[in-house]
Amino acid sequence: MLERIQRIALARILSDLIEADFIVEEDEMEAFDKIKNEKDFNITISMLTEAKTKTFAEAISILQTIRDEEKKKIIKEKMYEMSLSDGTCVPLEALQIMAVTYALEGKGQVFSIPSGSSFIENMKVLYIENEDNTETDAYIRNHYRAISNEFRLAGFSFVYIPQIVDDYKQLRGDYLWKVIKYMIPSLEDNKVEKIQYDLCSMTTSRFSHDLLYKKMGINMLTSKPAFLFKIGESAVADKSGADDMERNMFSNFLLVPINNDDVSSENERNTILDRVVNLMDSYRKMVSGKLIIENQPLSKKFLYYGFHRSLFDLIAYGKERENYKLVINLSNKEKPVVLRPIDTTPSNVVEYENDLVVDLNTQPYALYILMVPVGGINLS
Repeated sequence: MLERIQRIALARILSDLIEADFIVEEDEMEAFDKIKNEKDFNITISMLTEAKTKTFAEAISILQTIRDEEKKKIIKEKMYEMSLSDGTCVPLEALQIMAVTYALEGKGQVFSIPSGSSFIENMKVLYIENEDNTETDAYIRNHYRAISNEFRLAGFSFVYIPQIVDDYKQLRGDYLWKVIKYMIPSLEDNKVEKIQYDLCSMTTSRFSHDLLYKKMGINMLTSKPAFLFKIGESAVADKSGADDMERNMFSNFLLVPINNDDVSSENERNTILDRVVNLMDSYRKMVSGKLIIENQPLSKKFLYYGFHRSLFDLIAYGKERENYKLVINLSNKEKPVVLRPIDTTPSNVVEYENDLVVDLNTQPYALYILMVPVGGINLS
């Protein structure tokens, strides 16, 4: 039998699968009751309640600790059983099964972030890397249409940042400037120019660092070139709430690294395009519903939908997330305990402009000092 925390994680995963198509079927409820009452799982009401407070990524992290045979049972039997209980496996259900499979088999990584900082729609696949001018990037650019078509035939929209930037570059400078000023009328001219510059110069590596990491909170800064799938949304109960009716929405992503050892030779059998074909073929085998294929028209106009909108909103409206460390300075009687942004530098020897003062009375201050190890604690 799985441990209690593992059964809680399983309940979270199955709950997401039930709600993936935005319809809770009677057959799905019966299938869930059958699974949760099985001897090996025995998921109680209290476990289900606690499961609602976990994110999809937290549940995956917990399930990675179970034995391989149990992982196979969960993926091959229970998730498929649940997804097909209503007679069909829709795209978002298949995508969640793919995410669980890749994460539990060590072939991918899952992230859950507050939906308010996401800006990215479901069924989007982004090419991600942390360097410029790589062989992998050259391969993606040279085979963009073929790769994009393979994803599109499976119902996904493939996002290659340089391609989006090229669309913005084709707009007249005064036209783009006027649109930005119209979208945010109160914006100062220098900030309008900054947004215009970012839209027309963004690279994949800058996108990964400045937008994915700093604004969305997805830390894949050490990852090799990869595909990032937006796999859906989850409602997570607020742990501090009086009951599980207070919920927050989280966006879930799957990061699948690209093994780029062979991209220098197009004659190799296992190219990136081959892997995309195999990945999408295995995905389509799970889907029993219809796949919706969208065609985006070519245009030299300002597009405010799809990923063009996502990129604009991330640059213009996204807030950077600060990482802090707890700093104790007993010689400073006015600010003995502060939260200091890790990436900031001092304006002078004594003061830091961006310090957040931890305003406590003497006794809590003393408790802080006793509890905190030398060097401070990193907070985010």
